[in-house]
Amino acid sequence: MSVNLGGLVNALNGNTKQKKVFKKLKIEDENIIKIRKHFTDSFFIYQLKITKENINPFLEFCISKGIINLYRKDKFLELTTVLLDNSKNSPYLLHKENTRVTQK
Repeated sequence: MSVNLGGLVNALNGNTKQKKVFKKLKIEDENIIKIRKHFTDSFFIYQLKITKENINPFLEFCISKGIINLYRKDKFLELTTVLLDNSKNSPYLLHKENTRVTQK
């Protein structure tokens, strides 16, 4: 029986876990770029009211909502719905409407 010492050392010092996390983040970043290109910046700015510099943070926020899986499965209508729904209360909006509780 032989033991892969390199694999054992990596497992002990956490390199294997770090590589898996890095790979996952890299894949997420690649998919965010693809989603952004698919919809274009104009969609995010004019339809969702997300500032240009906040498009990527907004997409990162939406990862937990399953946007990458929807994109990979070509479910663009569902993906659009998720983006629209999450943009309504997004902290990345161009400006929030000033609403008053009471009138002057």
